[in-house]
Amino acid sequence: MFDETPDVQDVVLRYPGICALAREHGWDRPLYRADHLLGRGVFQTGTVSLEQACAAALRQRGEFRMWSDDALAVLALEADADPIWLSESGWRARMALREQLLAIDALAEG
Repeated sequence: MFDETPDVQDVVLRYPGICALAREHGWDRPLYRADHLLGRGVFQTGTVSLEQACAAALRQRGEFRMWSDDALAVLALEADADPIWLSESGWRARMALREQLLAIDALAEG
């Protein structure tokens, strides 16, 4: 709550949702938020993985692909017949993946 504490005057008026969650779950309980996954402004006590949150955000933008590890991404990059690379904007997507793989040293330049 941006340096607010439960004993600050009017904090319940300014942050009613957070205060209600804190009363229900305790002030020290971590809350997780991922708007595209859970809904705008929705908090939950269960963890939200970074992968889940990113996939949900990407899904909102349209078609996307995610690979679970670097080796699978390299294999995908080399799959010339994959429909994702054959689409109108496929070459941009392929170059973006290539740049990402180079940045994390999963692919050698050349």
